[in-house]
Amino acid sequence: DLRDVPLRNEGVGDLVAAFKGFALETLRLAFCRVQASGVAALAESPLLASVRVLDLTGNTVGKAGAAALARSPHLGRLEKLELTPTKVGTEERQVLKAKFGRKLIL
Repeated sequence: DLRDVPLRNEGVGDLVAAFKGFALETLRLAFCRVQASGVAALAESPLLASVRVLDLTGNTVGKAGAAALARSPHLGRLEKLELTPTKVGTEERQVLKAKFGRKLIL
């Protein structure tokens, strides 16, 4: 749980490197000031392969981040994707809802 830690986009890479080889089941990055490119970097990381709960509440997911989450090959075990309150537009909501259905909390 890294809630309110100002990771920003740059810190996502450090986070992924620091937990390489770990089997995280829950990853809470709420209000960490991560934007679309950081969300995309996270979505592309094998770190998410074991994650069941991903909390990106309060971050700016954007179109690129939403698209990256939707096409991530590493979210097969995901049970819950929290994005409330997050800056997600209508189009992004549709993309995420189509991919994650009931797992998505907006």
